[in-house]
Amino acid sequence: MDKKISFFNLFDLKEIQEIQDAFAKATGVASIITDTEGHPITAPSNFCRLCMDIIRKTEKGLTNCMKSDAAIGCYNPEGPIVQPCLSGGLWDAGASIRVGGQHIANWLIGQVRNEAQSIEKMMQYARKIGADENDFRSALEQVTVMPLEQFKEVAQALFLTANLMSRTAFQNMRLKDLTENLEAKVSERTRQLQEARDKLWTEIGLAKKIQTVLLPQKPEISGYEIAASCEPSDEVGGDYYDVISVAGYDWIVIGDVSGHGVTSGLVMMMVQTAIHTVLVQNPRVTPSELLWVINRTIYENIVRMDEQKHMTILVIASGKDGFFNFSGLHEDILLWCADTRKVEKIETDGMWIGLEADISDMLPVNEFRLCSGDCIVLYTDGITEAQGKDGRMFGEERLIKIIESRGGKSADDIHAAILGALKDYEKPDDVTLFVMKRK
Repeated sequence: MDKKISFFNLFDLKEIQEIQDAFAKATGVASIITDTEGHPITAPSNFCRLCMDIIRKTEKGLTNCMKSDAAIGCYNPEGPIVQPCLSGGLWDAGASIRVGGQHIANWLIGQVRNEAQSIEKMMQYARKIGADENDFRSALEQVTVMPLEQFKEVAQALFLTANLMSRTAFQNMRLKDLTENLEAKVSERTRQLQEARDKLWTEIGLAKKIQTVLLPQKPEISGYEIAASCEPSDEVGGDYYDVISVAGYDWIVIGDVSGHGVTSGLVMMMVQTAIHTVLVQNPRVTPSELLWVINRTIYENIVRMDEQKHMTILVIASGKDGFFNFSGLHEDILLWCADTRKVEKIETDGMWIGLEADISDMLPVNEFRLCSGDCIVLYTDGITEAQGKDGRMFGEERLIKIIESRGGKSADDIHAAILGALKDYEKPDDVTLFVMKRK
């Protein structure tokens, strides 16, 4: 593609600013989008006083900041660039926005510190750029403190979002090219263009894509059939399920963030990232230990967001011979027994995450077993609270009857039967359904 591509021709700057502000508020980092040479495109979000009012107000400091912004935003298809700022030395990260093979902008985050920063070295930098040392030191003490691993998780979320924006912009650009000669097209061509337009993502569509792109594509656990899905509602929600296999251990997760909107989607994304990080680092962790660690991180982020959010969540660790350990607080586990052909309700007995700073004593670990032919059904309240034309909710009792009538079938058949029964119901919330049957 030969023509020069401009960021301003592809994006609504007001909408991009709102997404950037929401991201910075949700994660506690500073954020800005610049051109490829480091010149700002958006207004700064959550910038600290040290960078905004001291370093960037000096000629040397501003020049170094722009050089650093340009370097951190360089194209890297493998993931975000995470490194100390080449100006002040605080931790920064960046992801490039590329459209049609052209690098058009950098999305940058950072302005956080941890034990890696040398206070003395940073004070030397204050003298180098001619900043007031007392004011510099005072502002440095106000900079957000964040563990490096947590910052890397936020950077990975940034990388995914920037990639989605790049693909969205490319679709926008293709649509614009197609519609330039719209009046000369025949009716069939007009229909095709309308279909393409309908598929483009708005701000909500972008957030919904973030919500669904992190879900497993083909969940598998050896010895079991699995059928699972998450159908987002018209609004952005926070449903999440996962099947994670790491170092020979298999895990099942299902949860639901309270409320709707971009913030709920961001909380879900943070939980998913945190769970994967903990399990990769320690695959032998117990379900209660996993939730305790996740809650500690998520609670701090929710406080920074100044939002009233929490998340129902259930984590299940697969053991040997059909045994499973679980912890957390969510909807009941519905276990269909092949011998009795009845559903047993297994209550979850734990604590939501995001409400309390320390829930270590609220997370008992319980156990169930699946024999050959048995199956479990996990779900979110989008199923039971779906409303029929008569105003009645779908309900847990109706769900159990369907499972008992179809329990002898495959996991795919049970899954399809439940969604089929929901077809004529109004579903204002996300609908997440997970069916697993032991072979």
